[in-house]
Amino acid sequence: MQKLSTQQTECLRNLLSELIDQEQAHIVITAYQPKTGFWFGGGKLAQDANGTIWTSGRYRNYGDSRTGVEAGQRGLECAIVRRILEGN
Repeated sequence: MQKLSTQQTECLRNLLSELIDQEQAHIVITAYQPKTGFWFGGGKLAQDANGTIWTSGRYRNYGDSRTGVEAGQRGLECAIVRRILEGN
């Protein structure tokens, strides 16, 4: 795989900063542990006619998926989560 040039890397960072504002972002679904490498994500969002937001995703634990199962549990479960917005 070819590495990105410094200019390409900077352009990509600028694009991603425009798409996702890290200062305004907040966690909607917490990971099992508040540590590096633990997260929930990788899914999709949908809003139904009643305004309920449905999220699919998976919980992940710290580890390197390239090292195999010897590194311990990494991908634990998939989930569908329902969030009802206030006022609906």
